[in-house]
Amino acid sequence: LLQTALTNRADLAAAMQNTEVAQKALKVVKRERKPDIDWAVGYNFNTEVRNEIAPAPKFNGITVGLSVPLKFSNLNRGAVRAAEYRMQQAEINYLQAELEVQTSVMQSLRRYVSLQEQVKQYDEGLLENATLVIQGKIYSYDRGEISLLEVLDARRTHDELHASYIETLFGCAAALIELERNAGIWDIVIE
Repeated sequence: LLQTALTNRADLAAAMQNTEVAQKALKVVKRERKPDIDWAVGYNFNTEVRNEIAPAPKFNGITVGLSVPLKFSNLNRGAVRAAEYRMQQAEINYLQAELEVQTSVMQSLRRYVSLQEQVKQYDEGLLENATLVIQGKIYSYDRGEISLLEVLDARRTHDELHASYIETLFGCAAALIELERNAGIWDIVIE
């Protein structure tokens, strides 16, 4: 159930994406620190110019160039550190989200199991015993052994027990839905 939650939860997927984005941003910042070395190769061809003021002969030329920026200091250190800290923060946020998911799934599971046990206790005899008690009180009242007040008190207790059972069933269904939501799935089969 925990593995399913860690796989299916959208908030964890978003936290993982944030971690990956921070890692890629760090790579970009580190690449920006490397000098940009440019090189160029060119070929020039000039025809003969017969101008009286500036005559020029026929000319063929090849040019080769290399451009290297001069680094006077190791610039951009702050940006690299900031990117590293953002990456660490994204990883910590992911771990925190993972722990929150695990905690919420475990708490939801404990609540659901607890309510299932309560429903089981009601089903295994508590409701039946309450019905037997009320029937016994009515029988005793019919024989004149107890007063009507005791029968009404037993009926009230019986009705309160049934109301509590219905509330427990509702709580169990709500706990199952909460567990499914926390696990990132919709159908859970718990034996």
